[in-house]
Amino acid sequence: MLIALGNSPSSGSSLFADLLDSCSLTACGPELSLFAVESLYDYEKFSHNPFRSSRCSNIYLNRPTIRKPALAAYGFTENSFRVFVSQFNSLTGFLDGIRKHYLLFRNKDEHGIVFEKTPQNSNTLDQYLANTDSPFIHIVRNPAYMYASLLRRGVSPGVAL
Repeated sequence: MLIALGNSPSSGSSLFADLLDSCSLTACGPELSLFAVESLYDYEKFSHNPFRSSRCSNIYLNRPTIRKPALAAYGFTENSFRVFVSQFNSLTGFLDGIRKHYLLFRNKDEHGIVFEKTPQNSNTLDQYLANTDSPFIHIVRNPAYMYASLLRRGVSPGVAL
C-alpha cells in the first residue's frame, strides 16, 4: 500500500515521516509531491508527461510537480522515472509498482507500506480519495505552535497566519 500524508507547514510531519521510515515494514522518503500533481489522477495524461505542473497553489509552491531532486532518493533519475511511469497502464498499477520499487531500493520488505509525505498532498485530497483505495493521513498541530515555528523560519506573519 502507498499512503499519502498531507499537512500544513510546521505541523510535525517530518518527525512523523522519520518515525515511519525507521520501521522495517514501512518507508517514507523525502517530499516527492507525487499525490499533489493533479494529472496523476488522469493516468494516461500523467504517463505522457509525469513532470507536468499542477494548477494547485499554496504558500510554498505555486505549481506542484514531481520534485526532480527527490527522485534519486527513490532510486530514479529523471529519465528512468519517465520510463518507469510508461510501463504502467493505470494509476493502481503505477502506485503498486512505485511502492515495490522503493521498498526494494531501500532493502525493506517488498510487502511493506510506503508513505509519501508532502504538505501539498492535501490540495488534491478529493482526487486521492476518489481514485485510490488507500487511506489519507492529514497531520494537524496546534496553530499557535505552527505560527511561532513559521515565524522562526523567517516566514512573514501574514503568510504564517
